[in-house]
Amino acid sequence: MPADIAQDVASDAKRKVQSHFDEMKVTAGELRDDLRRLKSEVASLVGSLVGTGKDGSVVAKEKLSATAAVARDRLSEGTERLEGVWEQAKTSSADAVESLEASISSNPLAALAIAAGVGLIAGALLRRH
Repeated sequence: MPADIAQDVASDAKRKVQSHFDEMKVTAGELRDDLRRLKSEVASLVGSLVGTGKDGSVVAKEKLSATAAVARDRLSEGTERLEGVWEQAKTSSADAVESLEASISSNPLAALAIAAGVGLIAGALLRRH
């Protein structure tokens, strides 16, 4: 029974960490896509600067400045989202560790037996290789 509790805690912790990791990958991917779009927009604006007169360069400079502001905002938002996901992952991991520690404290003999079993299995596997 205590082994089931420890396994449930470990599975729950793994699921939460994996979920946060997946969310971080999605957020990082969205940020990367935003940066690619902005890079393309900047390249287009720079291309439009070539061959324009003073009036055209002022308009292009304003567009470039606006695009840079959007880039800063998107980067800031993406960074904040990543930091939020990271904090959630840290909290979930800490909660899982606390839960596992509580389970071990309430069932020390079972935890010791499980650790000994894992050690024996690991030792047997390492001897084979």
